Amino acid sequence: MTAANIGDLQWRVIFLINLPIVAVAFWRYEQALTQRGGTPLVSPRLAKVPRLVAGLAGALFFYVVSAFFLTFSIFLPAGASSRDPLLCRLFEVVQRRCHSSLPAPPP
Repeated sequence: MTAANIGDLQWRVIFLINLPIVAVAFWRYEQALTQRGGTPLVSPRLAKVPRLVAGLAGALFFYVVSAFFLTFSIFLPAGASSRDPLLCRLFEVVQRRCHSSLPAPPP
């Protein structure tokens, strides 16, 4: 890992830590704007629609799963499983759960 990558990693961690704080601040701002009679970017009333919330949760789930398998399919051929036995076993377990038709490994 180079120094540039380490700095980039630090910024990513900082952004991930601050994301919930900024999201809550944005939500409160939108609620206050609605109470004052303004036009919010995202109406807080939408959070009370059960079908919309369920649909957004389902979409988030599928985006997370697809991102995991994209990363998984790129990372596995890169040789990570040949270096670390624990990672190799983890990948095997994930593949087995996703593809239950795979034959069992030899003892």
